[in-house]
Amino acid sequence: MRTISDKPSAVGADLLPVLAGAAAAVSGVGITLALIEAHSPLRAHFVLFSLFAGPACGLAAALPRRLDAATRAATATAGALFIDLAAAHAVVVEELLTAGQAVVAVAALTALPPLAAARRRVRDAESSGRPTSSRLIASDREPSEFDQSVPDSIPNSVSEK
Repeated sequence: MRTISDKPSAVGADLLPVLAGAAAAVSGVGITLALIEAHSPLRAHFVLFSLFAGPACGLAAALPRRLDAATRAATATAGALFIDLAAAHAVVVEELLTAGQAVVAVAALTALPPLAAARRRVRDAESSGRPTSSRLIASDREPSEFDQSVPDSIPNSVSEK
């Protein structure tokens, strides 16, 4: 007999990072195809995805978690549209950038919000006293039994030569 549980399944919990990784991969392919000017039937689809979904996902990652999903989606979509229109304006009207430079500019603007959000989260974690990855590597901790036994069990081929 099958029981119904209130716990979310492992597939549902891990789906968002998988989709984000797939979107990053498709965006990377689109940017690469645009920069090398490949003659592929999929080039337009990948480039359009990377020029719109990339900034939208980047802005959505940087928005505060307290916003509901619809507000985050609308704000991220408006921000992505603004980034794309600013790049198009710089290419067409002002003639400041070439198409390849505009793709690189959009990719750079896509990478900035998630990096700023990650930096903010690390700074907030450090100020609240929660451990971060840099604190986990700190050398001021006491060596454990595992730390002391590992060097003895692994042969060192450099010192034996």
